[in-house]
Amino acid sequence: MERVTETQICEQHGAYGLTLIGIGSFAEALLLDVLTHRDPTLLQGFVLPNGKLVPPERTSFSLLLDTARSRGWIQMDAHDFMKIVRDYRNFVHLRQQQERGVTPDRDTVGMCWGPVLAVLNDLETSR
Repeated sequence: MERVTETQICEQHGAYGLTLIGIGSFAEALLLDVLTHRDPTLLQGFVLPNGKLVPPERTSFSLLLDTARSRGWIQMDAHDFMKIVRDYRNFVHLRQQQERGVTPDRDTVGMCWGPVLAVLNDLETSR
């Protein structure tokens, strides 16, 4: 919850780029925690498409989303929209933000919170 508080502080002060990073970071940590809690075997690693295992602490946001979706814990819409949130979170790399020509604002932040809420709802429903 500390990450959410920090993210809200960034948003309140107009640091929208940092807010996007915080939203993505919160969602990634949340997914890792819920997935490994629901299936403790994932503590041994997450399976990549090529069959190799990735330790939980090295698992990508994308793989966490794919794992939650493949297990029916989040719906397709939440999965797909969270992929966009993940892309925006990657604006932590300023070059990517500049290449896309995106200037995050309050609307951008609002659109990124929506999929997080959908994921939370799906995780609650699939419990």
